[in-house]
Amino acid sequence: LDALPLDISRFIYISTTGVYGTAEGPWVDEETEPAPARDGGLAALAAENNLRSHEISARGIILRLAGIYGPGRVPFLDLLRAGEAIPAPGSGYLNLIHVDDAALITTLAADANFSSLPQVFCVSDGQPVVRREYYREVARLIGSKPPAFIDAPLDSPRAQRAASNRRVKNDLVTRELGVQLRFPSYREGLAEILARFAASE
Repeated sequence: LDALPLDISRFIYISTTGVYGTAEGPWVDEETEPAPARDGGLAALAAENNLRSHEISARGIILRLAGIYGPGRVPFLDLLRAGEAIPAPGSGYLNLIHVDDAALITTLAADANFSSLPQVFCVSDGQPVVRREYYREVARLIGSKPPAFIDAPLDSPRAQRAASNRRVKNDLVTRELGVQLRFPSYREGLAEILARFAASE
């Protein structure tokens, strides 16, 4: 931050919904108090606070992105195609944003006029899905049998991520930026991604 010229028009920090920590399925939004438990969420919240305390915050925007998916960003495809179990629990919510919509929202945020800054936005499609249902749809689209799940080791990063069971609202970002998501849920996103995937085989 100190290396940046103070006359920049806009500074955007790409943060993460990981700042909300673990939960038992409640909805969270920009008003929810962060409570990160993992190192990544702690680092992201520290970065947000650094921006808030810096002079550049008067031109700052914080985008807390949910899980980014898109071409090349659908995990476990090889396991699903082989009929092998996914090393994650089938329960728990996934909060997602297609990479194209994440880029669109970032561009809109860069160009928008706000009455005060910094602004904080949760960036998700607002349609959280239980992990089991998400991978069931992936399997259906690639013509594989429904997925099975096995628990990852409790001390693994995958198990720690899976413990973050929350649902992320996107009301503020859609209202303030007037964004029309190209992929309003995982269904539309996966349909396009995996159509490309199948065509490349």
